[in-house]
Amino acid sequence: MKVPIHTLSPANLRLVQATPAVEGFRTMTYPGLSTPLTTVIPDVLISHATLIFLGLRSDYASKLFADFTRLSQTTSCSIDFSTFVKTQVVVTYIACYEFHPEPGRTALEVMGFRREFLEKRDPELRGLKSYGDVGFGAAVRYWALDTIENRWTWVSTLDKALCGMKL
Repeated sequence: MKVPIHTLSPANLRLVQATPAVEGFRTMTYPGLSTPLTTVIPDVLISHATLIFLGLRSDYASKLFADFTRLSQTTSCSIDFSTFVKTQVVVTYIACYEFHPEPGRTALEVMGFRREFLEKRDPELRGLKSYGDVGFGAAVRYWALDTIENRWTWVSTLDKALCGMKL
C-alpha cells in the first residue's frame, strides 16, 4: 500500500520511527492507513547510498560519486547532483542492444542499473522497444530518466520533510 509523501507533514513526523544508519542507509517506518509502511532510504541525500537507492550498481555508483565529488571540488559552478547523475546515465551508448534477446534489460544494465533492481521491474522492461517514431534508445532513456527522477523526487522530498527531525 502506498501513502503519498505529502502525508508526511511536520505535525505527524513524530510518528515516524527510524533505525540508526547502517552502511549509509536507515530503515524508516511510518504508520500507514492499515499497515505500517517500511522503507530503506539513504542516510545522506548526496551520497553513494543515494545512487544505490536510485537503482544503480555499486561499482558504477562509486565511479559517479567520485566523479561528482571531484567535479564539484574543482569548479566554481554549482552542480546539481540529480542532473549530473541523469546526464551520466543517459549518455551511455545503447543502440547496439536493440536486437539483443533482452534489449531493455541489457541496455539498462549497461547504463549502470543493478540486475536485481531491474528484475523487480521485469514487466515494465519487456515492453521497452521501438514504438513507431520513438526509437529503442529513446524508450530506454525515457524509462531510465523517469525511474531516476521519480526515486530522486521521493527521497529528496522525504529528506526535506525529515531535515529538522533528530533521528
